Amino acid sequence: QEIRRVNKKKLPHWIQGIPPERVHYHVDRLLHYMPLIFNRDAGADMKVTYQFTMEGDGGGQWAMRIGDGRADTAEGPAEPHDCEIKTKPALWMDLASGDLSPPIAIMTRKVKLGGNMALAMKLSGLFGNTG
Repeated sequence: QEIRRVNKKKLPHWIQGIPPERVHYHVDRLLHYMPLIFNRDAGADMKVTYQFTMEGDGGGQWAMRIGDGRADTAEGPAEPHDCEIKTKPALWMDLASGDLSPPIAIMTRKVKLGGNMALAMKLSGLFGNTG
């Protein structure tokens, strides 16, 4: 709810002003926790590698591999990958919290997609409001 108030009042994002290493820590934790809420039924027949690229202070790259009914996250680039999602750390946090709609983020170019875009659209069904 606090994030929604920030957007409505045009206040700085809660992640602004945090040292880059703390921003990186929060993004890393979020991406490493995603496999805990992985929807095994939705991803049962998938074998795919996603690359998440967070641009700017505190950013980095993470690889998420989905296969055999499970998801695993590792820090670092995924080569090769089937789909890449690029955004800023603050926007990724908003997507994960549900405060930013994935289709709106894509249409307004707040999130850039590479590779198989259909796989990017499946993320919501695989992880709930996490992307």
